[in-house]
Amino acid sequence: HARATRPEAQAAFASAGHSLESPGGTLQVSCPIALAVAEVGPLAIQLAALHPRLHISLSTYSGRPEAQEASGGLVILPAIGPPKDAGFVARKLVDFPYILVAAPAIAEAYRHATSPHDLDGAPAIGWTFHDAPEQWSFENATGETAHTRVDIRFKADSLALVADAALRSLGIAQLPAGACISHLASGALCRVLEAWTPPAIGMYAIYPSRRHLTPGGRLFIDALHQRLQSYGRPGRVVSIDIPTGT
Repeated sequence: HARATRPEAQAAFASAGHSLESPGGTLQVSCPIALAVAEVGPLAIQLAALHPRLHISLSTYSGRPEAQEASGGLVILPAIGPPKDAGFVARKLVDFPYILVAAPAIAEAYRHATSPHDLDGAPAIGWTFHDAPEQWSFENATGETAHTRVDIRFKADSLALVADAALRSLGIAQLPAGACISHLASGALCRVLEAWTPPAIGMYAIYPSRRHLTPGGRLFIDALHQRLQSYGRPGRVVSIDIPTGT
């Protein structure tokens, strides 16, 4: 009887292996608009084309995601330090280093600044991702930290608008280093207080639990992690179980 059922068992294992190799089902992904356009969207289209059984639904947000977006799918979330959403698992994908930049006229006014305190009250552009956009933190190469309070002349939940405001000389902005390369090269933006930098912002993949992470979800996270390594300073790949009630 065992010999007779062996071929059926082998066929079942082969079928299961094929299923894992070819992810299927529906994967819901939510991420910031800018990242969706630059990286997540093209990756989703590529994976959907490679795996016909995998259906991907991509939604975008500005600022912070709505609570319901994190309840059933995969959320790509920027955060300073591991997100503290109870009951979720977070995997760091990459760290994005940030720098201070401004249009030439404003940068020239602060070219002699050597300490974050020299920027007290400086005209600035705020990103509402931060709880207190007017309170800026810095770190230097030796690990020293400092804080200052700037004068926010304009703030938005979109980094694209923050960058546009900086280009229009509204004030100093904190922007991802990778997003400033072309503007720095052309002279449209200049570095301010180069010896001090804002905290890096990590990009995390958030999902309800390991049990609910499908093969398609694992494939998507692994592929996105690999794709993002060209940005800034790669983060150590870790999974963080966030206990309920923290």
